[in-house]
Amino acid sequence: MSPGERLKTWRKSRVPKLSQAALGELLDVSDVSVCLWESDGKLPSVEYREAIERLTDGEVPADSWGDEAEQERYRRLRAIEPLDPPADSWDGSGVPPSAEGAA
Repeated sequence: MSPGERLKTWRKSRVPKLSQAALGELLDVSDVSVCLWESDGKLPSVEYREAIERLTDGEVPADSWGDEAEQERYRRLRAIEPLDPPADSWDGSGVPPSAEGAA
């Protein structure tokens, strides 16, 4: 079953059933986008894939969309964690420490 078919099955299994428009409202997209995703006519963006995964409690995994290359690309992107800058590197002023007093 494709991720689009899984999304459609999940949507229709809700009590009460969710329409494509109602699901679109939950995700802040149009019913046309939901229709395209469910029919595998278009891939949702990474942000929407993750929102769908959370909304469906993992029934439609974010990394299940697209072909194998797309799935692998998504897994690599998801594995990258943002780096926190060193505590003394920025004070929130917008001026890097090396530029302080340089004016």
